[in-house]
Amino acid sequence: MNTVSASPEPRRRPAGIGRCPGVVVMDHSLVRPAPHTSAPTGSDYERRVFELCAAVDRPVPVMELAEAAGWPSAVTSVVVSDLIHARRLMPCAPAAPVAASRVLGHLLEGERAQTQEAGTARLLVVGAEGAEGALEAFLRHIGRTYPVGPGPECRDRVVHALKRVGPMYLAVTGVRGPTLARDLWPDLARHAQAALLLVSDRHLGRGRAAAELLTGQEDLPVLVVVHLAGEEELHGSQVRERLGLGERVPVVMVDAHAPSCIAVVASDVYHHLIRTGEGR
Repeated sequence: MNTVSASPEPRRRPAGIGRCPGVVVMDHSLVRPAPHTSAPTGSDYERRVFELCAAVDRPVPVMELAEAAGWPSAVTSVVVSDLIHARRLMPCAPAAPVAASRVLGHLLEGERAQTQEAGTARLLVVGAEGAEGALEAFLRHIGRTYPVGPGPECRDRVVHALKRVGPMYLAVTGVRGPTLARDLWPDLARHAQAALLLVSDRHLGRGRAAAELLTGQEDLPVLVVVHLAGEEELHGSQVRERLGLGERVPVVMVDAHAPSCIAVVASDVYHHLIRTGEGR
């Protein structure tokens, strides 16, 4: 019988774990024990995931279950999928899609937010060349980060971060570099409700490739976040010109190493989605 490992292994799907093609489970998917159900009697993997879900009185994201179990998120997603199929766990998605702008509004209110509506705002952040440190700091301010890159060679180059306020979640996927983002498209953008291009003011010119990638996508609102690392004074028009962007692309300038940058960026994303009527 399989035993639960505290290490990141196994990398491949363990024997005895099947796939349920009818249930799509993402790293930011939320699950909780189904009502009036009992612990599974199958594999140790299923029992471990169920125990972790039952130990907390709230929906749990798959990436958090993977971290607690010490398994790769791909393995955990398969186990969760099987438990949903067996009606041991239930997904905690809202009955109808919740606009990202509504979720961000509640997140900005913080503890003052009064809502029972569950929802997740899903943002994609592409770090341009020269902005690797800023991307890492930005994601850490959101919450614990989870490397989820497809394969050991790029495992640390695709990272998830999750922030929770009540029943609302901010799920952010960070990607290091436009080349990897292009290689993983459209999987990266399939669930994103808005995209951020994170560039450093010292390397603006190196962000043109990422800017072309993001602004070339239909139905994906894009904002530019400039990490102010130097002394140079910048205006939004200068940033757009050096990145080859149109006038309607919003630009926000922050210190990515300051925790307050998350609220600033979330506010700008929120207002941009409200203005454009997007944020599906």
